[in-house]
Amino acid sequence: NYPEPVRLHRVLRPTKAVTNGASGFSVEDESPAALLTLNKARADVVLLEDVAALSGDAEARLRAFLRDGGGVVVALGPHSDPDYYGKRLFPGMIDLSLQAPELAPEGGALELRARVAGHPILEGLTVGVGAPLSQARLSGLVRGKVNSSQAEVVVQTSGGLPVVVAAPRVAVFLSSLSDDWGELPFSGAFVPLVRGL
Repeated sequence: NYPEPVRLHRVLRPTKAVTNGASGFSVEDESPAALLTLNKARADVVLLEDVAALSGDAEARLRAFLRDGGGVVVALGPHSDPDYYGKRLFPGMIDLSLQAPELAPEGGALELRARVAGHPILEGLTVGVGAPLSQARLSGLVRGKVNSSQAEVVVQTSGGLPVVVAAPRVAVFLSSLSDDWGELPFSGAFVPLVRGL
């Protein structure tokens, strides 16, 4: 039996006791339709968590937000459409192509390892290159391939599959931030990793 996983709203809205009275974050849980009113005055960063795909209007608004200096974090998962992200949303945003999800063999798991020491995404973690991020394992991820030096693999599996890919003002987590594809939300690495994204 696992303990209750840490949920995103708790990661991004820490209690005042944890932050000495100020969280530094203002979080709005919205549907993808809320992107239609998105602007830099309203948000600094948008996190898409396991969203299948965006409407054409929401996608255009997200691209304008990025051009205006906003940040975009995409966490894929079992409900996201790799074809949509790899062929429609990511081009011009991050040089990352996607393939179908890969699940670990029955009883197996994918171990997370740091690939870039000192990267800002890993700021809250004390890890060296090649060191495990935590004891947590993933059971699935969307296969990705970085296509140029404009994107960088920050975290990968022990077998070399990208898990976290970053480009200027864009980060992609190629697995799920919930517990459908592994035990990461139960680990001590979850909070600093999500905040680093």
